[in-house]
Amino acid sequence: MLAVLWALGMMAVGAMLWGADTDPLAVAATLSVIAALGVAAWLFRRPRRDATPAVGAKAVRDALDHLEDAVAVEAVSKDGTAQRILYLNAVFARLCGVEDVPVGTVESLLAAALVGTVEGGRAIESEQALRGLCSGPLGADVRHAVVVGPGARHDSRRFHIWTVPTEDGSRVWIIRDVTQLSRGEEKARDRLAVLSRALEQAPFGLILLGEDGTVREANATFRQMVGRDTLSGHDFAGLFREQDRPAIGTMLGAQGPEGRTSPVDAAPLSEPETTLTLHASRTAENRGGRGGALLYVLDATERKRLEMQFAQSQKMQALGQLAGGVAHDFNNMLTAIIGFCDLVLQRHHQGEQTFADVMQITQNAKRAARLVRQLLAFSRQQPLEPKLTNVTDVLADISSLLKRVLGERVSFDLTHGRDLGLVKADHSQLEQVIINLAVNARDAIEGDGKLSIETGMVEFEEPEAIGGVTAPAGRYLKIDVADSGTGIPEEIIDRIFDPFFTTKDIGAGTGLGLSMVYGSLQQMEGFVGVDSRTAGETGTTFSLYIPEAAPHGTEIHDDTAAVGPEGDSTGGGEILLVEDEDPVRLFSARALRSKGYIVTEARTGAAALEILAENQFDLLVTDMMMPEVDGATLIKTARGDMPDLPVVCISGYTQEAVAEEITSLPRVYFLPKPFSLKQLAAKVKTALQQDA
Repeated sequence: MLAVLWALGMMAVGAMLWGADTDPLAVAATLSVIAALGVAAWLFRRPRRDATPAVGAKAVRDALDHLEDAVAVEAVSKDGTAQRILYLNAVFARLCGVEDVPVGTVESLLAAALVGTVEGGRAIESEQALRGLCSGPLGADVRHAVVVGPGARHDSRRFHIWTVPTEDGSRVWIIRDVTQLSRGEEKARDRLAVLSRALEQAPFGLILLGEDGTVREANATFRQMVGRDTLSGHDFAGLFREQDRPAIGTMLGAQGPEGRTSPVDAAPLSEPETTLTLHASRTAENRGGRGGALLYVLDATERKRLEMQFAQSQKMQALGQLAGGVAHDFNNMLTAIIGFCDLVLQRHHQGEQTFADVMQITQNAKRAARLVRQLLAFSRQQPLEPKLTNVTDVLADISSLLKRVLGERVSFDLTHGRDLGLVKADHSQLEQVIINLAVNARDAIEGDGKLSIETGMVEFEEPEAIGGVTAPAGRYLKIDVADSGTGIPEEIIDRIFDPFFTTKDIGAGTGLGLSMVYGSLQQMEGFVGVDSRTAGETGTTFSLYIPEAAPHGTEIHDDTAAVGPEGDSTGGGEILLVEDEDPVRLFSARALRSKGYIVTEARTGAAALEILAENQFDLLVTDMMMPEVDGATLIKTARGDMPDLPVVCISGYTQEAVAEEITSLPRVYFLPKPFSLKQLAAKVKTALQQDA
């Protein structure tokens, strides 16, 4: 009997473990069934005729009473009808609320204890389950059912019930309370469902790969990233650009002992402009022990854009510092060269050879000054005089110059937009931007072609991406400069604004033209975008966006208009000239004295303070960058004793380099280096007359 019961139990375990959907609760309960059956068989075995009566029955009954499962044994007829209850252990008695073995059947006891207090459809299901356990003739199969019953606090409890027929015409009932296990299972399933939903809608991609590199599972975010509705069975590396696949393969094949690899940036085939960062970790499944990889994917497009923008900014800043320092020294030298040339020209007539030679020196010095301005423009340190500007007037002024620059083979078309707002810009700087774009367009046109410039107003209700940077919302004046040239190859279009980058022959270009355009637009707080085509309909369009500073119709006041007769730069008054560069100071002093001014020279800011302590002046002309006492300190000290003293600041840097507290003061004027004798005299006369 023991062997039969043990065999039946092992058969049940084998059947449960063989199935793919084995319930772990059923496995655990079956093991308990085996133990209980063994004990019951021992207790209710039929003694052999030649055997002595069984001993230790009380010990066996005590063992059954201490089981966690409820156990009952009842006598059954051959057709399966229960006749009487033979045994109940203590757990069963407590479950059904009885003390001694009652008259009736186990089914009726369980129905009264469990089903009788359960309401609705669950009571019917439980009653049918009980009836199914003991219906029909006895067989060799173990029967199992799940029944719901009441708990101590009127909450439902879950019971697994097994009935096992024996050879001696009895039926063993085993009841296990699996409420806590079931609730734990339900909580685990709920947590798994919540986690699955969270991962499916997570803001990052999540992919499970098989060992062959194919996609087994992918969440909605990743499917959206690669533009596919289904991915199961698809080759993962095949979702990305061909040039990115070797790096992906290396990442998947080189997972370290800890299962992690360095991240890889790649672009999907569906969105080549998008950059995705892939993080992979090794994984292995329990079922079959198959290995694979778990990948986390982040959209790094914005990060990459910011990195490129930051790198460009750092590059511009580093080169700008270099260019600014070089330009400052060049401006001092060019100021002296141009200035002394002007002094020499005053002593010679146009017909003389000396006059022509000096003019050549002057013209080449001015060419060098323009190159310095380009260096400063790209580094955002160009000396500026920004003011309200009507772009229509600027383009009209240079239209004839543009036609000469383009030549006869390139036609020129200028279209003015209506109701254009005013922008705040330096007039000469804006002219230089347009001229540089026109020169580049001319060089890109082979044979006959066309250059068109069109203006208009645009408004961004939300921030807009332009040329790799984000323009704030607002109104912008847009200038489109379009040519019919050969276009810009895709492989170099990201480098066209880099300083000193050029595709022209050696000696044909400095590589600063577009850098100057880029830097100038930044100084205007504007943006530049480029659209180029090299196949089919060729050509390039540069779009300049400059913030609107004032609406259309705003009156422009020219504060620097000449106040004296045209060409008259003479004057009178006492001027303190402070400049640490000897050639610039000597030229400036001689130039001002030649125009009728009384000039006192100071080589340093400290010397100027000593002079100001004992003398009064009509005008202070000072360099801004000096050792020890700089121009800003000198101006603030001088204004302390002479609050109405007008000041002309001269500097090789931008006006923005002058301290804000100085530029905000009244009667402060700015004169950028290099300057000519005429420009110096005009600025000094303007300062004195406007002050008067």
